[in-house]
Amino acid sequence: MGGPPGSTGSTVMDMKQFGTVFNQVAEECFRRCVYSVNGATLEPQEGICVDGCINKNFNAQTRTMLLFLKDKAGQDNMQPAS
Repeated sequence: MGGPPGSTGSTVMDMKQFGTVFNQVAEECFRRCVYSVNGATLEPQEGICVDGCINKNFNAQTRTMLLFLKDKAGQDNMQPAS
């Protein structure tokens, strides 16, 4: 669907997936951290909570991606050459 890795189609698909994940994380953090929508700005504690929530989610996602890539590289090295 997206094309081979490194292709324009693959890059567009990757960006769409990133956007989807970012939006899901932002919505979840907003639900967990923001208690009042009466003002135009976040309360200080809400801002701290949102920052921590987003950082924690993206750090976990980065670690997961690195482990996946490491595992994939190991699998690629184990396959016999054609």
